[in-house]
Amino acid sequence: MGVAGFPGQTQDASLAADKRFVMASGPFTLMNDSTATVIVAIIMSKNSSEMLEKMLIAQSIYDGGWLGPVAPGQINFDLVGLNKKVAIYWDNAQELIPDKYYKIVSNPGSPSYNPAYREFDIEGYNLYRSKTGATWELLAKYDKINDIKAIVMDSLIYVDNLTGEWETIYYYETLGVNTGIPYYYEDTNLVNGVTYYYTIKAYDLNYNAFNSTTLKGESPIILEGAGKTKAVLPRSITSNYVSGTHNINFVSGNIDTTAIDMDVIQVLDTLVQEIANDTFTLTFGLADSSILNTTLPAYTYIITNKAGDTIAVDKIAMDTLWRFDEELQSDIKVISNTVVNANAYKGFVFKINKYELDTLNWPHDANSIQTAEASGSYVDSIITVDFSSARQFLHASKQYRVTWHEVVYPILTVIGTDTFLPNDTNLTVTVFDVDNNIEIPYGSRIIGDNWHFNYATSGTFPKYLKSTSSAGAKVGLYFSGMKLSFNNPSGRPGAIVWANRPKDGDEWMLNVSLNDTTLTYLYPPINSSYTFTVTPSSFTDLNDSILDNIKVVPNPYVVRSELDLDYNYRRILFTNLPKVCTITIYTLAGELIKTIEHNTDYYVYSGEDSTLIYDNTNGFAEWDVLTANDQIPAPGIYIYHVNTPSGVTKIGKFAVIK
Repeated sequence: MGVAGFPGQTQDASLAADKRFVMASGPFTLMNDSTATVIVAIIMSKNSSEMLEKMLIAQSIYDGGWLGPVAPGQINFDLVGLNKKVAIYWDNAQELIPDKYYKIVSNPGSPSYNPAYREFDIEGYNLYRSKTGATWELLAKYDKINDIKAIVMDSLIYVDNLTGEWETIYYYETLGVNTGIPYYYEDTNLVNGVTYYYTIKAYDLNYNAFNSTTLKGESPIILEGAGKTKAVLPRSITSNYVSGTHNINFVSGNIDTTAIDMDVIQVLDTLVQEIANDTFTLTFGLADSSILNTTLPAYTYIITNKAGDTIAVDKIAMDTLWRFDEELQSDIKVISNTVVNANAYKGFVFKINKYELDTLNWPHDANSIQTAEASGSYVDSIITVDFSSARQFLHASKQYRVTWHEVVYPILTVIGTDTFLPNDTNLTVTVFDVDNNIEIPYGSRIIGDNWHFNYATSGTFPKYLKSTSSAGAKVGLYFSGMKLSFNNPSGRPGAIVWANRPKDGDEWMLNVSLNDTTLTYLYPPINSSYTFTVTPSSFTDLNDSILDNIKVVPNPYVVRSELDLDYNYRRILFTNLPKVCTITIYTLAGELIKTIEHNTDYYVYSGEDSTLIYDNTNGFAEWDVLTANDQIPAPGIYIYHVNTPSGVTKIGKFAVIK
């Protein structure tokens, strides 16, 4: 490295030395009471070339209003105190907010240009708990289902002895590899009446650099956002509380609700009340490639409400696992979702717990597939089936229809990347899945729920066959995991005899037969549709047996209790209370010393506005061990009376000991 004040002189940067340097700015001409702002960037680099790059990046960050990679914002989450546990619910709002720095690095003309930088970069969540609000423990961490499986935890910068340049080693922590985001967590084995604190922090992952050849991201950067802190008390459940319910119905498609395990968890009664009259529709679309195993499908779905608004878009990613079969007494291969899908909305979480493909009765060789021309006439060798059994699960239909179309333009025409010569005959197709009643779109993906022509020699995947380029080319048709090879009985594409080509309007039918026709095959959920509704929680009518569950905790109360918040804040809890009641406390002489009103519904006021809150699970009330006159009650036996609007009552007693 250079030596400050001595141009041209260098020294070993790793040796002990005086590393101080002096910076100067100016001169400035300032009037009385005026100021000047000096902004300095300290930049470190391996060499002068990298220094210039970093200087330009620093300038672009300044020009953009100090815009750089930023951590995620605070997560919206809610806590519900339940009996000896706490339910934690959060939404995905931060996942839908783009990284502000993306608008700079996505510009090819920017010095900071980085095609690997992710616009939506939240990767997962960390959930923390504290008993004091000061010291925190990590309860759970969740990682999105994608191709990012490691999180940078630390780094070490060192000098490479061979090159003499500074290098960086990154240390990673593997996050359980694609755990998925549940948006719901139950913290159990807690103590009722004790305050617990929680926070949820999102973390993102992006890249400081990229590989100029592959364009893949390099030098990952991880930022964990700030978190809100919320407190909650585990408590007894309202004694006449009835949990909310849901109803999932099969509408149309291939598989009903017995073949796919779906569930709805209601968490926040206040929000669920808002959508009590709504009906939600889940519709499966085309298959995609699974991030967990690219040879297997992922089944995409969308959830909409009654108004047609989209509330979730997701996919079930399939993977291979092995399961012991009791009948066969051996392990069998199963294709299933290994991660539960969860979608949060308005106080509830919709879950797809399990879906398993039927792989036992599906054909595993090309002999089970026959192709017939519904219209048109060709020599026998023009069509040959080339079949990939693993990818057949993309659709698993028993019949597909391929319709041919001729496209001719009178003049030179350019559409996208396709150039059409004047009066040249071009062929394309539409591919329709007859069983699932869905058209398969064109796409160039080698493995995917799409179709394309496949040139064996050039490795290209066009939408059109052209007389100028296809007459002598070896070509086939790929769609949704299967291939049709043209003019080659060996199973590999051969050259098309252009005179024998399909004509406009010709149809081919591809029929797939099952291995055992006596069995019923379960199709994938492609194009299947379901509806579900949620019914909010409610309350049963009261009777004496319900009120018999009311308890006083602790009983007796001895000077101090672990439920006391501090020395000056004592507490006695009344548990298992109904939705609405009045508690009155008397001495043995019949003197009324305290009245406590309990109601799970209450209003929150902000100025002149008010919001009704439903805390339906709140089955406890606390007494601060002070009389109505703010006096500490004398030791002794006390009588409590619980009165409800319906007239059902409960009388009990407790002791205060000093």
